[in-house]
Amino acid sequence: MSTLRPRPTPARLAALVIALGWLGYSLSAHGPSKLTAAVAGLLLVPLVLIWYAEPLGQAKGYRLNRQSIDEPTPPILISAAGWFFLLGLPLIWWWASQAL
Repeated sequence: MSTLRPRPTPARLAALVIALGWLGYSLSAHGPSKLTAAVAGLLLVPLVLIWYAEPLGQAKGYRLNRQSIDEPTPPILISAAGWFFLLGLPLIWWWASQAL
């Protein structure tokens, strides 16, 4: 299996369907606008984290905030961050907007 072409798993396909749902919602609510284009761009971040967790986890030997990354990151943590950005953060924003 090549790390550049990850195998579609049910979780990865579910992430793609959810992202397309968010994009469809933005398109229906705002039409083809700059906001919808921004949503499409922002949805790439969690999709990359979910789909490419293994190769991203193997990255090491670089510096981030004056800290050297010298150990690989477990792919499950990278994928969990992607799911948080795809589902958790929008749900938190929705909950916060309901509380106001």
